[in-house]
Amino acid sequence: RLADFPIVSSTSPQTPQTEAQCLIDFKEAKQLFTSVQAAMKLIWATIAVAVLLLCAKGEV
Repeated sequence: RLADFPIVSSTSPQTPQTEAQCLIDFKEAKQLFTSVQAAMKLIWATIAVAVLLLCAKGEV
């Protein structure tokens, strides 16, 4: 029974831990992707505003 214990303790908690780790990694990757998307939108909005301002300055 003592010989079985280390095997059980080493394999049993490891499986849910790696599963949870995968889920955490996936969530982090998704979060990162979302923040990158938001940053890109912000960059494009900034570029659009800058272009509009330049066009307005050129027209005036």
